[in-house]
Amino acid sequence: MKNKTNVGLWDIKKIYKNPMSMVLIGLVLLCVGITFYFNNQTSKVISFESTIAKEIKNYKLGIAVLEKEIRSGSFSDQQKAMRRNDIKLSQKLLKRDLSSGCLKIL
Repeated sequence: MKNKTNVGLWDIKKIYKNPMSMVLIGLVLLCVGITFYFNNQTSKVISFESTIAKEIKNYKLGIAVLEKEIRSGSFSDQQKAMRRNDIKLSQKLLKRDLSSGCLKIL
């Protein structure tokens, strides 16, 4: 048992004294650090909260576009009624999403 410990310590000292092994260990640590950094940045981009925030922005933008189209006056009464129904549906969906307990970010 003592002989195995001495061999292990001798190997560690051998690695520690060799300057090339220190460079390699540094490169490995650098690669691991860069990997964790990019993983963290990616998780922020594709997180659930950011996805929900984008959905809410799209709902609000869609409602604004539909209201602008109604005000433009270039549509028939039937088309305006359809757009009003679309606005009501979009507002209903937006309200549902905002009231569901998962949207505490906004």
